[in-house]
Amino acid sequence: MNKQYPLHTFVHRILIRRLVMVALALAVVLGGVAWLQIRSQITGRIVTVTVDRLAVLRSHYQALQTEVGLDEHAFAEAMDVLAAMQFDRDRGHYIHGVFYHAEAEFYRFHAAEHPLADEARELVDAEALARPPLGSGEQRIMRIQGQPVVRVVLPIANRDGQLTVWLTGVFVLSEDDAQALSREPLLAALAVFAIVLVTTGLLYPVILRLARRLADLSSDLLEANLEMMETLGCAVAKRDSDTDTHNYRVTIYAVRLAEKEGLPVADIQALIKGAFLHDVGKIGIRDDVLLKPGKLSEPEFEVMKTHVDHGMDIVGRAQWLQDALAVVSGHHEKVDGGGYPGRLDGRRIPAVAKIFAIADVFDALSSKRPYKEAMPLERAVGIMVEGRGTHFDVEYLTSFLEIAPALKDQLSELGAEELRAEMRGITQEYFNADLGSLLV
Repeated sequence: MNKQYPLHTFVHRILIRRLVMVALALAVVLGGVAWLQIRSQITGRIVTVTVDRLAVLRSHYQALQTEVGLDEHAFAEAMDVLAAMQFDRDRGHYIHGVFYHAEAEFYRFHAAEHPLADEARELVDAEALARPPLGSGEQRIMRIQGQPVVRVVLPIANRDGQLTVWLTGVFVLSEDDAQALSREPLLAALAVFAIVLVTTGLLYPVILRLARRLADLSSDLLEANLEMMETLGCAVAKRDSDTDTHNYRVTIYAVRLAEKEGLPVADIQALIKGAFLHDVGKIGIRDDVLLKPGKLSEPEFEVMKTHVDHGMDIVGRAQWLQDALAVVSGHHEKVDGGGYPGRLDGRRIPAVAKIFAIADVFDALSSKRPYKEAMPLERAVGIMVEGRGTHFDVEYLTSFLEIAPALKDQLSELGAEELRAEMRGITQEYFNADLGSLLV
């Protein structure tokens, strides 16, 4: 989440952007459907008019036909009757057409006075071989010089119901139908588009309120989880120290190294959880071992090593802490395979565990504890360099030593509350990104 915005502002910005995108997509889709539906209706209406014209022609032809075969004279008279019956010419009319019998042209009519007639002739001649069966036909809206026309190919039966001829013709739409074909689908699409946007606008306050409530609840849950993690880690830290500042420092060291190495956010989240809880298993170590000021005996050290198993058992019980197991289980492993509890080599140790091991040892060496003084930086660095390639990952150690002096100077000047505030800023930066992902 962008840290410069409070949570509610962030939710508002993300929500309105997403709603606008969804509303626009929905409006485009539904508007397109409405456009196609209305255009289909108008097209069907226009096609019906073109077929009705042929029904008039067919009925007059059948009435005038004097024999079973073709009667060109009867056909011509039927065409004359059709031309004289343009009482609804405002719906459109044919400007060119050819009647075919078998493969031969039987009759052609041409409205020479119409400006589109010549181009209509070319369109008809291009479809001369089309022969749909009786009971079917082809009607397709096309454009000539930008004006919509209907190209028709229809079979026509004689009075005995037998297929006689085919018509290939061009029907010009009336001005009203031509405008309706362009205007009405667009108006329908715009109406649907507007309805979707208005509905989205009306729903926005309700959705925003719910989203903000969800974000608040998620934020409260995250805060509770972080406080639980911090409290548990610090409580354990106080068992073998008089302060919990080690947890804050070592976590900050580890996070800064992870950032320098470019680890993804999810890995840094796991690193933060594991850093706070890396020693949570010490709660199961008896005091005479945990608090012994001197060097542990071999049996005592074996008891101390069990804190890793205790920690894995504790952390493994919480679903939210599952990703912390990598650090809890691996922070005492060594890249040469000499660590514990799994004696893993560098290829099998998780990156977050290798990073944390460097931060943990550095802070242990360079910080004051009840049983020892802080080690000078040069000596601490020298000891860590001795562990390069055996205890510590070479690449990560080299990278850490580049930032360690400045980081130590910065953190050594901070008190417990200041360290806590610094750590809180880090957790807010990395874990609030999850809240943003609820809407992103």
